[in-house]
Amino acid sequence: EGAIGLGVDELRWPNVVRPGDVLTVETEIVDVRPSRSRPNYGIIRLRNVTTNQRGEVVQTMLASAMVPRRLKDNRTTDT
Repeated sequence: EGAIGLGVDELRWPNVVRPGDVLTVETEIVDVRPSRSRPNYGIIRLRNVTTNQRGEVVQTMLASAMVPRRLKDNRTTDT
């Protein structure tokens, strides 16, 4: 099971990305909540920051995704 993308907010490209650039993406989970409509899933908000080989920020975004919830023993709620 995987994540279901729900949307992207605040997508920005502050610097140019060129062929040959080496990109690194850092992701931070900024919010987690249960889904109201699908109790076996949760909604996460995440912030991605992409940098190039010089450490320059080339892309930022805030996104939402629906993900399977896990029980305390790390099993998914579907098992």
